[in-house]
Amino acid sequence: EKQTLLAWVEGGMPRGGGSSAGWSIGEPDAVFEPEYDMLAEKALPPEGYAVPREGVVDYQYFTVATKYAEDRWVRALEVEPGAADVVHHVLIALQLPGGGIDERSYLAAYVPGDTPSVYPEGYAKRLPAGATLVFQLHYTPNGKERFDRSRLALCFAKEPPLFEVLTDSIYDEDIEIPPGAASFEVRQSRLFSADIGVVSLFPHMHLRGKDFRFVAHLPDGSEQELLFAHYDFAWQESYILPDPMLLPAGTRLECIAHYDNSTANPNNPDPGATVRWGDQTYEEMFLGYFDTVVPLE
Repeated sequence: EKQTLLAWVEGGMPRGGGSSAGWSIGEPDAVFEPEYDMLAEKALPPEGYAVPREGVVDYQYFTVATKYAEDRWVRALEVEPGAADVVHHVLIALQLPGGGIDERSYLAAYVPGDTPSVYPEGYAKRLPAGATLVFQLHYTPNGKERFDRSRLALCFAKEPPLFEVLTDSIYDEDIEIPPGAASFEVRQSRLFSADIGVVSLFPHMHLRGKDFRFVAHLPDGSEQELLFAHYDFAWQESYILPDPMLLPAGTRLECIAHYDNSTANPNNPDPGATVRWGDQTYEEMFLGYFDTVVPLE
């Protein structure tokens, strides 16, 4: 096995077999690339966005119109970064009437180590008719010349699903991690007034993230751990359940995270810093994304 791996590396690490386009979800029904740079107010050049060689880059926003005359139902999604070594994340959302996006939700996402979203039979996300997609890109320069034009591949369901998948999140923008703290805890929760079905869980933190839990506190007083993940920023994952888990009305879904801001964390940018919420990797986030399903009327 080691010889096989070494031979593959020496051979230039060619992509393995699969669909002709190289997508993990198979041959997509549609592939979208951003066309317009919202901040520069001009078309994105063919080679894509020129990522600065150094410095801190603010979030970039690019758009593309889908132009479908009617709603489409998406059963599988995959995001491919154009320059993976400088892409911190890609968040693709539907453009709101005012031109922005709701960052608590998304259509598709990419983070290092994540795998495509493929929903169980009968479940799909809605792509509204005439929707404009907004690509939110976070870049981390590495001293090299890089151009990025990330892409989104979609596979459509052949017929409307039984259930619509909706993305939501639990978050805390007021986190404040003390210098040197080896296991600083943050908790936030959401109380549901109606029955919900949970189909996937996706924690997101930055370099000081240590572990993340989703716990359901049920109305009868019992609790159930839905996920415990040892967190690795370079290997983030969306955990899709084989079948939705029903949580009855009155359930409180809690997210519990621990952060390592000590010198024992080899990825820690600055153990002496007080760390707060922020977009950049040297700052932190506390986000527990989850997908719920609701029956179509």
